[in-house]
Amino acid sequence: MTAETATALPVLVVVTIALTWGLTLAVTQARLVDLSRDGARMLARGESEAAVLRETRSMAPAGSDVVIEGADDVVSGSSGFARSRRPAESRALPDGAVRVTVRAEARIDLPLLRRLPAVALQANAVADVEGGEP
Repeated sequence: MTAETATALPVLVVVTIALTWGLTLAVTQARLVDLSRDGARMLARGESEAAVLRETRSMAPAGSDVVIEGADDVVSGSSGFARSRRPAESRALPDGAVRVTVRAEARIDLPLLRRLPAVALQANAVADVEGGEP
């Protein structure tokens, strides 16, 4: 092994780890966006809140939090993140609209990489309820 190879190998390992971590974050964020959109679409079509929570939780990453907000300001959440009556980042919804927020922490589940910090990710989707009222 040459000196150049011995020097470059640790750099390549660090770059590979960084790329893996970044890809994990991007994939998890894309999943959350899809889940929040699907949940908002289901609510807009008239699905029950319980059915939407059940379906969204079943497809969300482990430990995720799903919050549903309707025009009547009713909020439902699941375990994993601190719950409040209304999330701090929340804005008022227009009449006849619903919002689905999905939050999760992204981490790499490989033995040597578990020490990398978890990153909190969130996705929101708002949809108008078909027929007017939720």
